[in-house]
Amino acid sequence: MPDIVLFLYAGAVGFIVAGLTAAAYRAVTSEPVRFGAKGPGLSSVFAAFVVGLILGPVIIVRQAFSSVRSGEVPSSWAAAGVMVAVLWSCVLGIAILAVAESLRTV
Repeated sequence: MPDIVLFLYAGAVGFIVAGLTAAAYRAVTSEPVRFGAKGPGLSSVFAAFVVGLILGPVIIVRQAFSSVRSGEVPSSWAAAGVMVAVLWSCVLGIAILAVAESLRTV
């Protein structure tokens, strides 16, 4: 399979996992996901890091679209944010697929 197809597949996997996890987060907490810790403790900072790591693409895309709608940023900046989210999704998808492959061979 060509490398670009695998890269696109990994991006789709990463964004789908991030989207499903964001939906589950919102269903449990009744608030949208965002970057940042909820408290000063080490556990809340670690939880914020993990949430940001997995849900980062969804947070960036949501913020980019809302910033364009409100007129805070030009659409070119939002497009740059979406491109960052796409690359982040690809890296996340590659990591997920690598873990799935390692679990498959065990």
